[in-house]
Amino acid sequence: MKEKMVSILAAGLLLMPGIVLAKTQKCVTTEVKKFRNEQREERREFIEAQRKENREFRRTLKDMTPEERIEAIMPHWENQYQERREFNKKMYEKNIAQLKDRLENNEKLADAQKSEIISLFENQHTENVAFRDQQYKENIKKIVFLSCFLIT
Repeated sequence: MKEKMVSILAAGLLLMPGIVLAKTQKCVTTEVKKFRNEQREERREFIEAQRKENREFRRTLKDMTPEERIEAIMPHWENQYQERREFNKKMYEKNIAQLKDRLENNEKLADAQKSEIISLFENQHTENVAFRDQQYKENIKKIVFLSCFLIT
């Protein structure tokens, strides 16, 4: 009887760290999911606000000539692009802060690994920003080129 109790107690002690770790991991996972859902909702609201702004702007274009439309559209697009850049920068700052916080609390990774992860994240962000800027410039060039045909 005593041997069974000792065996059960030993098994319980062996399983306890796994249970505690699973609960801790579940809390971290829940926290990350909550953070991601908040970001998703914030992004959805931002996109919807820009769509609404675009709908209202298109209504103002109905009574304009093609030349006037082009004159009005270009500043509107530039304004929206700058708003998107600011929004993306704000989201990046939240993401990098959350990443640094999570890495700071991670005891399994060495400092070199943590700095490598942060560096990778920052490099990806820089590449993404450069790509979006390039796409925007190319789109503007196409629109300017096509607008030449609309005006004449």
